[in-house]
Amino acid sequence: MNDPTGQAKVIDSLRSLLKRLGSPELMLPEAKLLRSQISQLLGEISPDRDRSQVYRSTLYEPAPPHRSPHEQRRG
Repeated sequence: MNDPTGQAKVIDSLRSLLKRLGSPELMLPEAKLLRSQISQLLGEISPDRDRSQVYRSTLYEPAPPHRSPHEQRRG
């Protein structure tokens, strides 16, 4: 989605859904519905990306340790 107006609407929708997801009164059926709606909106933003790959790379794999140029030369 390259349309800035469309992106803004999707982002606003995501914010609203995430706010509802954080509600203490949330019950499991609504949580499942919210998860589905969030997934659908994420697909609209970047339909070409494999979300499972994105989640794995950003949430579950630690960032590589920072090495200075001197350490990199030593191996």
